[in-house]
Amino acid sequence: MRYFINYAIAAATACMLVSCDEEAKLASELEGSWSGAPITISNDAAGLVTGVDTYVFTKTDSKEGTVDIATMLSISSALPEDSAIVQPYSKTVSAKAVATGTWVVTDDDEVNISIDPNSITVSVDPDAVELETSLLTGAEAPLVDSLSSCETARVGTQLRTQIVSHYSSIKMLDDIKIKANKLIYEIGKTKYVMSRQIDSAN
Repeated sequence: MRYFINYAIAAATACMLVSCDEEAKLASELEGSWSGAPITISNDAAGLVTGVDTYVFTKTDSKEGTVDIATMLSISSALPEDSAIVQPYSKTVSAKAVATGTWVVTDDDEVNISIDPNSITVSVDPDAVELETSLLTGAEAPLVDSLSSCETARVGTQLRTQIVSHYSSIKMLDDIKIKANKLIYEIGKTKYVMSRQIDSAN
């Protein structure tokens, strides 16, 4: 009986060590910079918001660390007819959102992420604006190369609402697989693929 108990304890200890090794291995493989494909963040009456996420994982211990998230944003919407431009045109504005947080490996294919909501900032580039052809007539858009300060603030407020919701959904990366410089994971039932960003100087 004592032999059986000792054997069970040894087996359990071995399993724990293997699990810890796998978790530490995942943390080491995860460390670095990863960039994703364009995703739709929101699509409603206010416009279509798309973004490209970049995660930078830094280890502070064997199975945990800090994460920096940056999202290059693009919002496309229709200008109303009563705007300064007589005809409605499609407008695209660019922006960038950033946030910081922490991460910890909780299983050999799971990572929990906690983003600090107070770290989230959104910067709208007032000079990165494009007007496309008229939605009604197909006529070429007039030359517009910047946003007013009021419109910049309005777009920033709108995007912050959308990006806070987006970042709030990033809580656990599940079913993680890392191979051939690809990070494959799921958030909820949605599958994502990111590519490792390799420093060209190295």
